[in-house]
Amino acid sequence: MRVAVDVSGLKTGHQFRGVGIYTRRLTEALKKNSFAGFSLVEFEGNNIPSESDLVHYPFFDFFFLSLPLLKAKPTIVTIHDCTPLVFPENYPPGLKGSLKYQIQKFSLKGVKRVITDSQNSKKDIVHFLNYPEDRIDVVPLAAGNELKKITDFKTLEAIKRKYLLPGKFVLYVGDVNYNKNLPGLVKACRKIGISLAVVGKQAVSENFDRGNIENKPLIDFLKLVDESKDVFRLGFVKEEELAGLYSLAAC
Repeated sequence: MRVAVDVSGLKTGHQFRGVGIYTRRLTEALKKNSFAGFSLVEFEGNNIPSESDLVHYPFFDFFFLSLPLLKAKPTIVTIHDCTPLVFPENYPPGLKGSLKYQIQKFSLKGVKRVITDSQNSKKDIVHFLNYPEDRIDVVPLAAGNELKKITDFKTLEAIKRKYLLPGKFVLYVGDVNYNKNLPGLVKACRKIGISLAVVGKQAVSENFDRGNIENKPLIDFLKLVDESKDVFRLGFVKEEELAGLYSLAAC
């Protein structure tokens, strides 16, 4: 069997986000565990290799056409969550987005199976997208193999010095989206008197559309932490350093 995986997310802004990490780790694991009769082939967009037996789209966009209507091969899709559908007032699709959502929803009917991260996301997919429950597989995400406890003092001290971190801090890794409630985390850390370290490209963003309602949480976050000494915005961090940050963090 030849499995074709859409890796177009590795060429866009998604490459530094969860979707990109998921796609990269998935393809790496499939390559590593290939055996006689099974192989992986990568493609982008609609350029599906004719020799493939199964097609996997590791990301489903609600308001953009990420899934083709016509499926030449048996297809599976990963839908990580339905956040934009759960909080529609914070993720307005606009007229074009609403139309594309209906197309995406219809296209999903032709998919053989859906993979999702949690039981809660499975319930949302059934509720919002009307996809059959018995064709949804819950596959929880796992931590990367490199995220192991680091005890070497010199390694930890080097990371602490590089990012000018205090002796005690809370660590957050991810985007500054509405559903993450990062402003709430900032306020909670200040209430108990502990510093916060934030890993992610969005936390250090400067060039973004401030008129877009989806960016309001980012604007609110930046207002809270502007020139503050208790929130450390680290930006994008290499995976080999993440293990050190997790090991240093109090929480």
